[in-house]
Amino acid sequence: MTTKKDISPGWLRARIEGLHALKDELFIRLNEQPNNKIRQHELRLVRNGLFPMRINQEEWTLKFHDKLDYTPLSFAELCSFSTYFELHPKKVCGNEEFTSSRDFPVKIKGARKDVEQAIQNSIHSISTEDYLALERLLKQL
Repeated sequence: MTTKKDISPGWLRARIEGLHALKDELFIRLNEQPNNKIRQHELRLVRNGLFPMRINQEEWTLKFHDKLDYTPLSFAELCSFSTYFELHPKKVCGNEEFTSSRDFPVKIKGARKDVEQAIQNSIHSISTEDYLALERLLKQL
């Protein structure tokens, strides 16, 4: 059985399916209690690809894991529910924090050194072969 530590296309698809199911559940609850501020905030988090604090992401995702395949993710899947950042957590330069904002329920709190470190990691992760290919391409321009 796959866990969050083993981020695979199947796991990420299960996460997307789980977030869709959770969003649907929250819509139903909001229709029953339209002024419930907690559910409104939770729905905003889910739309941004985050699980509310009361829900364990790994347990929730495992409910949907068995139904999905392991083919590579489509572009639409990578762009939904912050899946790209789930797949590449080092691309987030800081820590995610929940806010009370209606439009931006999550903020990234970090410093300049977090951004510089992420850039350095990206630079050092490129292979020599890729670096030389990029260098040749730039010389042609």
